[in-house]
Amino acid sequence: MNKLKVWLVPAGALLAFLAAAWAMGARLQLVGRDLWILRGGLAVLGLVAAALLFLYLRGRARTRRPPPARDEELEGTIADAQRHLATSRVARNAKLGKLPMVLLLGPSGSTKTTTMMQSGLEPELLAGEVFRGETVVPTSALNLWYAQDTVFIEVGGKLLGEEPRWKRLLRHLEPARLAAALTRGAQAPRLAVICFGCDEFLKPGANEAVPAAARELRTRLSELAHQLGIRLPVYVLFTKADRLPYFDDYVRSFSREEAQEVLGATLPVPPTTPVASYAEQESARLMGAFRGILHSLALRRLDVLSRETQEEVRTGAYEFPRELRKLSDLAVQFMVELGKPSQLTLSPFLRGFYFTGVRAVIVSDPGVTERPAAAAGPQIALGATSVFSARQVQTALEGAAPRPGSRKVPEWIFLGRIFREIILRDQAAARITGGGTRVNHLRRVGLATAAVLFLLLVGGFTVSYANNRGLERDAIAAAQGVQTLPGGEGGLPTEDALLRLDVLRGEVERLERFQRGRRPGRFAWGLYTGGEIEPELRRLYFDRFAHLLWDSARVDLRATLEGVPESPTGAGDFGRIYDALKAHLITTTHNEESTSAFLTPVLLDHWGAGRQLDAARLELVRRQFDFYGAELPFGNPYSDAPVDPLVRQTRAFLCGATDANQFYQMLVLDPFRTQSPLQFHQLVPGAETVVRNTYSVPWQFTAPGWEAVQQKLSDVNKLFGDEVWVLGENCVAAEDRAKLAQALRTRYVQDYTQHWQSFLRSGQVVGVDGPAAAGALARLGSNQSPLFRMFFLVSQNTDVDSVVIKDFAPVHTMVAPDAQESYIASAAAQAYIAKLSALQAELGTVAAAATADMRNLALMQASTKAGEVRQAVDEIARAFPVAGGAPVAGQEVQRLLQQPVGGIEVALRGMPAEEANKAGESFCTPFRAVAARFPFRAGAADADLDQVVGLFQPDAGALWQIESTLPNFVVRQGTIGFARHPSANPAPSGAFISFLNNGARVSRGLFAAGADPKVNFFLRLEPPAGASAVTISIDGRSQTFTPTRQSSYPFIWDGRSAQQVRVTIDGADVSPIERTGTWAVFRFFGDARGWQSQPDGSYRLEWTIPGASAPLRGEVRFDPGAPAVFRSDFFNGLACPGRIVG
Repeated sequence: MNKLKVWLVPAGALLAFLAAAWAMGARLQLVGRDLWILRGGLAVLGLVAAALLFLYLRGRARTRRPPPARDEELEGTIADAQRHLATSRVARNAKLGKLPMVLLLGPSGSTKTTTMMQSGLEPELLAGEVFRGETVVPTSALNLWYAQDTVFIEVGGKLLGEEPRWKRLLRHLEPARLAAALTRGAQAPRLAVICFGCDEFLKPGANEAVPAAARELRTRLSELAHQLGIRLPVYVLFTKADRLPYFDDYVRSFSREEAQEVLGATLPVPPTTPVASYAEQESARLMGAFRGILHSLALRRLDVLSRETQEEVRTGAYEFPRELRKLSDLAVQFMVELGKPSQLTLSPFLRGFYFTGVRAVIVSDPGVTERPAAAAGPQIALGATSVFSARQVQTALEGAAPRPGSRKVPEWIFLGRIFREIILRDQAAARITGGGTRVNHLRRVGLATAAVLFLLLVGGFTVSYANNRGLERDAIAAAQGVQTLPGGEGGLPTEDALLRLDVLRGEVERLERFQRGRRPGRFAWGLYTGGEIEPELRRLYFDRFAHLLWDSARVDLRATLEGVPESPTGAGDFGRIYDALKAHLITTTHNEESTSAFLTPVLLDHWGAGRQLDAARLELVRRQFDFYGAELPFGNPYSDAPVDPLVRQTRAFLCGATDANQFYQMLVLDPFRTQSPLQFHQLVPGAETVVRNTYSVPWQFTAPGWEAVQQKLSDVNKLFGDEVWVLGENCVAAEDRAKLAQALRTRYVQDYTQHWQSFLRSGQVVGVDGPAAAGALARLGSNQSPLFRMFFLVSQNTDVDSVVIKDFAPVHTMVAPDAQESYIASAAAQAYIAKLSALQAELGTVAAAATADMRNLALMQASTKAGEVRQAVDEIARAFPVAGGAPVAGQEVQRLLQQPVGGIEVALRGMPAEEANKAGESFCTPFRAVAARFPFRAGAADADLDQVVGLFQPDAGALWQIESTLPNFVVRQGTIGFARHPSANPAPSGAFISFLNNGARVSRGLFAAGADPKVNFFLRLEPPAGASAVTISIDGRSQTFTPTRQSSYPFIWDGRSAQQVRVTIDGADVSPIERTGTWAVFRFFGDARGWQSQPDGSYRLEWTIPGASAPLRGEVRFDPGAPAVFRSDFFNGLACPGRIVG
């Protein structure tokens, strides 16, 4: 960037910003000081931003280097790869920056191309050159491959040594970061694979050449990590392992499956380590991994040697692990140097290392009858990426002397799974490379951009916020001013209260004006809060308005309507009543008809009558009524419905209507709405323990109400008006009044009957299905029986008219309307009470029964008495009259009389179950105490062994004595468990049977050897990786397991002598595992994971060892048929349900 652009770019941006800031003030409609404050603040902000931009551009101009010349070969290869991807069918339109990428690096001759071809991925070449004819050629610059949605870039050794071309390549390796920066996603992973031939360790001067090669590679890897902005995972692939002595002797007998195994180690992701201690810690880590590899090779020698018959091959195979050990120090030094961290920038880290090589295998070739000459067939290249030279292959073929019809071909081993199953599936490495400093930098840039945009808007928002804040502040002040309004003398509002209300009215009026019209721009910018506070402020105003004025005005308005005379008494009565009705309808259902010109005078007329106000207060009241009248067309702030009886009464007064439905509410209900309803629980206190009735009968439908309503219905006289929405569409003529009165009487009688039928339906007899059933029956059979008192209320209040009496004749049969001293004096009541008392006596016998047989006999007799009560009720019901609505009342009386019997029968059926549940609760109590202890509950304190024996000991434990504890309830099925007894009544629940069977399973597991708690088992432990032996001691009996000693060893857990389990691991710096107590063995096995069943009946386990890099593994086996008693879930299902029935 030249110097001119360094100045022009910030200046242009500043000018554009200032122009926008100048226009913003006009857009916000600001004037005076507010306008210049906004412009000045934005100008300062723009100057600061322009200065920062200038400094940034000047720094870039000074440090920027001229771009290097274009590398046609490198750029062309990458462009070819991108075109190939774009046109492919599988990865259509994919881009290199969005795909995972693996780089193959290494010195010339490290077989990178061959490794890629033999990787088992079946890669497709995107760009580059691999073959000339049939010969594999060295990589000149790059080869790009595609496999499994991943791009593999093979970097030639020559390019790796040319720093300018390497730098250019790095820019093409950068992943797309914008999507990851804008979201919480990850960028495409980047991994590195280092190919290094094992023959380099065998060359003269390798002690100096190998570390030097590692330093060169580390430099390139560090540059790559810095360019990508990530901690770069590196996998080292030691190729040409066949150059190591005795390698072929060791692997020549491997099957194809064995040849595809992985020889190497994947290392955990290392934490950030100080540079000073890195070499020591990393060397120790790598040497540990190397020892694991060598150990596995050594363990496999026996299997390898058993396959060979030639002594020299057997000797070589035996020596191969030793030969590999010889180069371990130099290989570790190579890898330590390769992953050495930097204090100044991001560094690569070693993720794993592996060995690969080739072997010669014989394949059948029926078309060959004799060995072809050496010159025949395709030549094997002598270039950098080959494993065998033609001379080596020829020598091998001549020495092997294959039989006619077969030939030897090279087979790559230990390679096929490395890329497919390790590198491409390494999720930890993918997560590490998914972010990085570059993505974080983009996110910070995005955040800074958002901050700048925010600052650009903050000026406009500030002004809008200030105005809206003032709006809110004024609204809050007005709202707080009316929270507590002072009262005046005689219920009149004070001037102070009216002034406060008027201030709130002004705020509401302003907000309503803003809502319904165009609000000023100074309240805009999306910060206008009036729309949010207006509903609440409007609600508050009309709430305070109602409290101060409208409630009383509404009462006065309704009082006028309630006081409508039968006929006008003066010239002004008709108009005043008409206006009152119209105002009432406007303030309830016809708010759209409201105008302040009409409503305010009417409200002042009715509210002001009898109230003396000064001119100031009267003016304030007028303003409130004016605002109320003006607001009604936009929505009624109150949900008041018109008082239909008053409206009908007024309309009848005005137009003389005679329709019963229009005037029923007014004539029958509303005039008496202040009277208290009839409620049973108030008239009969304490009755709710045996009889409940929640129905409230309005006073109009009681006996006194009947008299009042009949007197009301005796006169109907209304007037007619002419305005439809005020007076209604139908006006009744005078000649129809008699018909109207009769219709009202008919409607009232129907409602009267329905109310008392509903009262009967609401009655319920309670408290007769529990332990207090006998006491409830005694109260129901007394002279002051709550049930018959309820019948008396119905009888007394329905003795008003012949029609009503006929509908409730069954109730009158049970209790006479004039009953005073006794409510059970009628013959029907006496018959019922006699049978009920007999049933009560039998219930007392049941409660006093001393034995089960006596109780069962009493239960049978009580059931018989209950049947007699039912029979008596049926006989009484058959005598009920059936004329009119009597069947409805008769059905309810019969239901109420039979309810005590139904409750008693439920109680009688439930008594055996309750007895069984009590016995079950006693049986379950000790089991619950033991089940709350270990081993029955993980993590709890140890259970007492004697308690466990007392519960689960075969034949003698409480579990096995249940047949005598609960006779004829369950039946034992040998040692397997229990089942329901065929004659059990009531039958035990499935949950209780399940508990017993789970207890039987525990008993068999803990007492397998007889009456004493003992468990026989066989245990085998495997020393963790790096450990030479593991020793376990169980109650003084010890056994040591080594890698070569893997046989299971018998142990016995004897509950009477069990005290301790101790596990020590030799050759590993870890603390011993120790468990103590009677249940120590159970706690030791309870810590195990896995419990994988094996074909031989054993279980595969593993334990986590604190401080160890690998878990402790082993197998446990129990006697044939014995359960796995040491499993933590073995004791599940021992929750005794308590309620063993139902």
